[in-house]
Amino acid sequence: MDELSGDATVRGETALAEHLGRLGALDAEASPILATAGRRILRGPPDSRAGPRDEKELPHLVVAATGNLAHISMPRLAGRVDRETIDERFPGLIDGLMKHPGIGLVMVHSRDEGTLVLGGRGVYRLANDLVIGTDPIAAFGPHGLEGLRRIDAMPNCGDLVLISMFDDASGEVAPFEEQLGSHGGLGGWQSHAFVLHPTDWRFEEPIVGATAMGERLRVWLGEIQRVS
Repeated sequence: MDELSGDATVRGETALAEHLGRLGALDAEASPILATAGRRILRGPPDSRAGPRDEKELPHLVVAATGNLAHISMPRLAGRVDRETIDERFPGLIDGLMKHPGIGLVMVHSRDEGTLVLGGRGVYRLANDLVIGTDPIAAFGPHGLEGLRRIDAMPNCGDLVLISMFDDASGEVAPFEEQLGSHGGLGGWQSHAFVLHPTDWRFEEPIVGATAMGERLRVWLGEIQRVS
């Protein structure tokens, strides 16, 4: 039993991960001299990059966060770890997260019930859309369920997926990162995105999510290339 005691190890893997893409682009486009410097920056010190550093010393938990979305993975256990195993290995962890005032919901896959979205006062079962108690997703907007289904289907979905609390009075969420705004997760003003585009570009249907926006941009780009 790996209870979350003083001996348990927890590693945060958020700090520099999202900056590597920008540096990678610089590395690819720069002159040979600058590219060499860029690769040195990308390599950085041994502990500066996300991901396991020493497989002999894997932590019990790894937390990766963006905005008010966080994935918790358990690298010592193979595959996507189900709720029953988590309750056995880390008793009280899921219940503690559900009761924490800063957590809005917890998503976890159950061996017996499929994927569950757990809140402090209710449960949403994704397999059959069954709600027990208060729907924990309702406060996060009309696209909250769709967003969670998308994450659940990803092969690298965390063993636990957390969305922080949503304050209905202010319309704000609480980011897990040290930021004033929030660019990942559900709820809050971040849900009201906009696109500044020429007036002759048209939306045939509402665009939901970054993938749909990317597909629409590719259509527009193709139209521009055909005209030119």
